[in-house]
Amino acid sequence: MDNYHKERIRPARKVGELIIIPEKKISVLKKTEVLVVGGGSAGIAAALAAARNGLETTLIERYGYLGGMASGGLVLNMEGFSDGEKQVIKGVAGEIVKNLEKIRGFNKSSNNFDGIFDPEDIKDVSLRLLIEAKVKILFHAYFVQAIVNRDKVEGVVIFTKLGPRAILSKVVIDATGDGDVLAFSGAFFERGLKGIGLNFRLGNVDINLTNKFKVEDPQKYERLKEDLVKEGGLEMSFYPTIREGIVWWNNMLDPEDGLDVEVLSKMEILLREKINITLNFMRKNFPGFKETYLIDTSSLLGVRETRRLIGEYVLTEKDIFKGKRFSDAVVHGGYLGKTGVGYDIPYRCLLPKNIEGLIVAGRCISTDKYTQDAIRIIANCFATGEAAGHAAALSIKEKTAPLTLDIEKLRRLLIKNNVYLE
Repeated sequence: MDNYHKERIRPARKVGELIIIPEKKISVLKKTEVLVVGGGSAGIAAALAAARNGLETTLIERYGYLGGMASGGLVLNMEGFSDGEKQVIKGVAGEIVKNLEKIRGFNKSSNNFDGIFDPEDIKDVSLRLLIEAKVKILFHAYFVQAIVNRDKVEGVVIFTKLGPRAILSKVVIDATGDGDVLAFSGAFFERGLKGIGLNFRLGNVDINLTNKFKVEDPQKYERLKEDLVKEGGLEMSFYPTIREGIVWWNNMLDPEDGLDVEVLSKMEILLREKINITLNFMRKNFPGFKETYLIDTSSLLGVRETRRLIGEYVLTEKDIFKGKRFSDAVVHGGYLGKTGVGYDIPYRCLLPKNIEGLIVAGRCISTDKYTQDAIRIIANCFATGEAAGHAAALSIKEKTAPLTLDIEKLRRLLIKNNVYLE
């Protein structure tokens, strides 16, 4: 008898110019109370908040690690914790920082609020916190479709190596960054374009020597910066890390469609070519980089904007410049806002206009284009994710839809969990 399981998967068929995918009944892999789609900063905070309220919580992530742009994207500067005078982002975000500090994975910057961190440490810290909270984590699970019944999201379809599977839930949180769940559920959204980059790290760098060169011969330094770009390299944009002799290089090319697979493939190829040019130029021309080498490139392209939810309220540039306050505020941010004042992010920015059972968190919440630049930073993503997780849990406990949730109960719950809403 054969010692393996025989099976046959029906392939797609080509009929003229059409491709026909065979109809298939999808088995339910899991039922859960709260389902978080995406394991970046927003998803981590959302899952922690929901699970700590006693709700059965499942998080799905397409890669094999947590952290999103903070880890796989090598965005190693965590900023936005303050309004320039006081700390306004606390809660889960503050807890992550404290845990990173315990293992020497976070160095605070001169303002004593923000800081730089290690990407591997944030993967580890996030994973341990989720495990302790009893969050069910499904790595290598790709979201492909929302399950919608009468304009209510009741779960999602994921793709695995064994084929499509369904996960059913009472509330779904879209923490994908690209707004994948909201888009495929039928919610209203806008699309935007911003520059795309591919971060990388260089080792064996003597930053002090480079800075000395910059002070002693500023004209030559500036000229070499210009020559680097003229020769096809990336603009000079490197920063220290918490590891001695290692820098990370942030970069961004012209705005492109971050949802188009052909564009993304083109950007991967182009940016890798530019990284090689940059590396060779720095070795030849800059003191401190003579013996440098490439440690790694990010496994995630730096896509800054794609979809933005059109929610119950759209947070605007005017709102954050004025430091506008809202009665349904669930986050008080400071990044790009008025110094010492900050701005509120209302709960309505997390809610689709026309779809129930779905809460949105992270860079794809309901804002205008300018404001999205403030919302997409790591600290604010943690904060909106935490708000979404508590809201999902409370709505299930109260047996009400997220849209009709008692906002004062939600705000009290957030404050109880050290969220700053003053």
